[in-house]
Amino acid sequence: MGKIRKKDPLLIWLGAVRMEKGLSQQQVAEQIDGLSVRTLQRWEQGDGNPRLDQIRAVMQLYGVSGLDTSIGELKFRRVLTDDVRAAISKLPERFRRPILDLVIAIVQEANGK
Repeated sequence: MGKIRKKDPLLIWLGAVRMEKGLSQQQVAEQIDGLSVRTLQRWEQGDGNPRLDQIRAVMQLYGVSGLDTSIGELKFRRVLTDDVRAAISKLPERFRRPILDLVIAIVQEANGK
């Protein structure tokens, strides 16, 4: 049986932003050097391994910042509370509360609270 790959939430989110901007995949591919429509289609399905320069070019074209991207990606990422709790519990005690506060703030921002 083949290995199941997780879909990349960043790539899926960028596809949603493209649609919000009213851009076609063809328009985007024509403006990003070395990007084909088929590659963009794979990205928007959460597959592929884009180069960093291509991701940056797409972000610039869409007019989104790194922070926008991080918050947007969270909307498409499924993280279980237990996963976050387990990860935070591995940190030294002095870092746990600040990291937890940061995670809560990011989730609240992503949810528009």
